[in-house]
Amino acid sequence: MAAAAYRAGQCLTDERTGRIHDYTRKEGVEWNTVAVPPGSPEWSLKREELWNRAEAAESRVNARTAREFQLSLPHELDLKQRKALVIEFVAREFTAKGLVADIALHKPGREGDQRNYHAHILVPTRAIGPTGFGPKLRELNGVQQLEAWRKSWADIQNRHLETALGKEAPKVSHLSLVEQNIARNAQIHLGPHVSAMERRGIRTDRGTLNAAVRHKIEIQKIGNRVAEYRDILKYGTESRPVDRTVLDLTKLAVTMTRSVNEQIIELKEVLEAKKAIKPWSRKQIEAAVLHPEKQAMLKAKAEFEAKRRELGTAGQSLSHKKVMAWLHNPAKQVFQKIAHDIQLDLAAGRYAAAKRAHDKVARSVKTPWGKARIDELAAASRKPLTELRTKERRLRREAKRDRIWARRAARVADGLNLLREGGVAVSITMPKKTDLDKLFIRHAERGLVQTFNTLSPTVKQNLGKTIARSLGLGLGIGG
Repeated sequence: MAAAAYRAGQCLTDERTGRIHDYTRKEGVEWNTVAVPPGSPEWSLKREELWNRAEAAESRVNARTAREFQLSLPHELDLKQRKALVIEFVAREFTAKGLVADIALHKPGREGDQRNYHAHILVPTRAIGPTGFGPKLRELNGVQQLEAWRKSWADIQNRHLETALGKEAPKVSHLSLVEQNIARNAQIHLGPHVSAMERRGIRTDRGTLNAAVRHKIEIQKIGNRVAEYRDILKYGTESRPVDRTVLDLTKLAVTMTRSVNEQIIELKEVLEAKKAIKPWSRKQIEAAVLHPEKQAMLKAKAEFEAKRRELGTAGQSLSHKKVMAWLHNPAKQVFQKIAHDIQLDLAAGRYAAAKRAHDKVARSVKTPWGKARIDELAAASRKPLTELRTKERRLRREAKRDRIWARRAARVADGLNLLREGGVAVSITMPKKTDLDKLFIRHAERGLVQTFNTLSPTVKQNLGKTIARSLGLGLGIGG
């Protein structure tokens, strides 16, 4: 109740304790609402009654009443766009699954990062229906569900950013820097208290670590900008003929396209390998751990049952020959019965020992140590699949990057050819040598743009007519 009142900036009364949580003077709450699934009761739209009923639905003192989701919102979007972004995420991940979502959008504080737009979403752990709260959705517990939420949030964010800002909009990813093959350390979340200390000039370990990471990132950015001119400073420049530049660019485009094809083939192999791998669940691992003891117990039980049937049948048989044998030699028959009982007891003992061994292993699996061991084995069974997924993401990323650069090289080569066909004297100043193919493409692209910008408007107009005529001839409609 206190959490809901604080995040919404309202005054709510907790019926369990009688406490009044008044946060009406809190600043920074841009917008708040309660999103409910279709068919929910009317009281679910009232924040105070909603959370009082959510508390009353729990019988344990230490029960988990709700989950909180903290979402960092893009500062490039306005309030209306941020609301639409959060509402779509809530509709897909919560209300569609029968969960209520208490939403509060906050804006940055007076001090601190002015880009810190964020949202707080409180979600009860129990599904809601026409009659009120129902059972808990325990299938939402786990790391896989958390990763699914993070991926869904990243996908929705990217789509809204592209709608608002166009194709050049920044992209976000739910993957870690290691999974994205980004060679830099991640910064640590400071939190409100540490951030306030840093603003007052008090040095903290977290702030110092983040400052070092930011400094390293700035150095990398400067290095990337200097890299564009590194080859010029290292090898000097020369005026390259257009034919030679076009030929080199075409070779690069072909090489990169071939590399993309190889990556696609390797990617298909990875996808086939992924289908063949089926990680073991916890139940399967527990069954495998118990399998030897269970088989031994079942075998001992079968032997005991067989021995009991055999000796029981022998003891119940009262044929004339056995009666006569008993009359002639009672001692022999007594000793034989004792031997039979000993054999039965031995079989029962073996079965009891096997059952005790099975129960001992079964109990050890349920202990904290056993659960940790099961988790280790489950993680080990998922490791090959995780490695294949990482490799798949890397191949997709590299293929996409090489495809973009191949198209870029082809476009620059086409542009140079069009300038040459238009009768423009093209002279591109390039480094005499370059160590990176991408830098060569970038230098050629820069030279193309500089040459085009130096042309007069008349020449540009004539060049446009030449390009149009070339396109018309290619389509079979030119004169």
